[in-house]
This record gives sequence, C-alpha cells and structure tokens, in this order.
Amino acid sequence: MSDFDYLIVGGGEAANAAANGIRELDTTGSIGIVSADVDEPYDRTALTKALWLDPAVTEETISEKTAATTGATILLNHVVTEISRDDHQVVLADGERIGYGKLLIATGSVPTQLHGASGDRFIAMRSLANYRRLRELVSADPTAVVVGGGFIGTEIAAALAANGVAVTLIFPQEVLGSAVFPAAVADRFQTAYLDHGVTLVPGRLADHAVVGADGRPGVVLD
Repeated sequence: MSDFDYLIVGGGEAANAAANGIRELDTTGSIGIVSADVDEPYDRTALTKALWLDPAVTEETISEKTAATTGATILLNHVVTEISRDDHQVVLADGERIGYGKLLIATGSVPTQLHGASGDRFIAMRSLANYRRLRELVSADPTAVVVGGGFIGTEIAAALAANGVAVTLIFPQEVLGSAVFPAAVADRFQTAYLDHGVTLVPGRLADHAVVGADGRPGVVLD
C-alpha cells in the first residue's frame, strides 16, 4: 500500500495548484495525486481553443508538468471509490488502498452524455483524450454536430469551423449567446457564426443519439 503525507483526489488544474501550494509550504512532504485522467494535469481551456487555433500550442506546452515541478506521484487512470476516514485511507476501483496524512478532494464535473451516445464517435468534450479522438475523427470526415450553445459548445464549434470542418450547432435558445449576452451582442455573436459557415439549429434540444445504417452518428431532436 502506498502512503502519502498529502493525497489529492482529482487530476485537473485544482490538483496542480494544490500540489504547487503544498510544495511552497512543505518542501519535503510526499504528495500523491489520484486521477481518472490518462494525462497529467494540463490547461483544459486549450482543448476547445488554442490547440485548434495556435500552432505554437501543443500537448507539451499545455502540460502543467506537475510531477516534475512538485515531485508528486501521479496515479493516472485510477478512480477512488471509497474513503476510510478512520483509517486515513482511500480505496481505488481495483481494490488498492492508499494511505494519507491529509486528504484533498479536487475532482471536477462529468459532462452530460446524450442517451444512446455509445461508441467513440460520440464525444462529451472534457479531456485531452477527447481532443485527440475528435482530431482523428474530423481529419477523416470533416463534419461535426455540436450539441450545446454554452461556452464549451460555442468554443469548439468555432474552433472546428476555423479548421475547415462543416459544423452544425444545436442549442435551446432562439439566439446564440442570448443566455449570457445582451440582445444586441447576442445578435452579433450569432451573425459571426453564420458568417463563418456554421449551420445553426436554434430553439431545439437533442433528445437522443442514434447511429445510422452507414455507421455515422447522429442526434434526434425534441
């Protein structure tokens, strides 16, 4: 069983910041990070923007290099299923136990997946692995349907369109961006997407996902 002075559950930016903060105050204490991700902490905002738009930005440049800068031991592709506070241990999905002196829960959220969206051609955009898979898919077939008109949906729609992908964007508002922008700004925001060739489907919700006879994924609207 591994044992750490400080154990962080979660492998995102919060975990990276926590590890660096701990190291500023304690230069010798052991730090462990348990992450469900397959990559060390990285700048997640680049997944829908800079990695698509700036050739100088790469997977290497967005890495926080947490292990190298803090000396933390990072356990990737592991999920904590139980915390034993009395024993100062966490239990992983494979049954392994990890002891800790102090524990920080720094997990993120999990994106909602459409009903029926099984298989690796349906992507709930969150991780670097998702970015890699999406790159692979649109390189082979430069078309994409994006569900959601929030920050992530509009960012990835814009990034894909800028890379020559034919994008259809489905969102529940009547005007793109109207949930966060004043009406005049939302109108200009929507016009910019139309001017860049994005097909907009306003005022609709995606009910569930389907796979066509040709194997291509799709969505059924409400």
